[in-house]
Amino acid sequence: MDDKIKTTKTNLPSLEPAQTKTGPQVGAFDTTQPNKRFSMRIIILAIGITLAGCVLLGRQSLSNLFLGDQHCSDQLLQQASADLYPVNVPELRKVTMKIESLRGYDHDPNCLYVTTTFYINTSNVAAARRNLDMLQGVYSAQKGLSHYVSGPTIPTIANLKQQVDFLKLASEQPTNARRR
Repeated sequence: MDDKIKTTKTNLPSLEPAQTKTGPQVGAFDTTQPNKRFSMRIIILAIGITLAGCVLLGRQSLSNLFLGDQHCSDQLLQQASADLYPVNVPELRKVTMKIESLRGYDHDPNCLYVTTTFYINTSNVAAARRNLDMLQGVYSAQKGLSHYVSGPTIPTIANLKQQVDFLKLASEQPTNARRR
């Protein structure tokens, strides 16, 4: 038996660039030259990085681009909004614990709106005041809040302030009544 492999010529188009009397045809890319192979690798790498970036950016909400520094995901805010009004304290407690475990939540007005509302509804005056103060420090009227925590039936930040002030007064009433 003959150890040589027989090759046959096929009628398939060649991967080699077509040659004319003046050189390769327009549009032909000769990958046999080292510089062009390197360029192809760079192009493929750039495309890969771009695609990876698009996938990662696609996982983030587009609202981040408009709402600024946002640490609470839309999914978390959507979960919170279902428990805000009417208030479902046990579920809102779970959401608040998740929010407070996020690094930088105290710079996100959406997170702080949820935590402030939770502390108001649990009558924790000190925590409600602390969260409201942080909220007022980072809130920007130009950017507003996420649509999950704002709307015509959801209290504004001014309403939250009134509620915190009321809680503070209410917590002082029994103390004042005992002093008399």
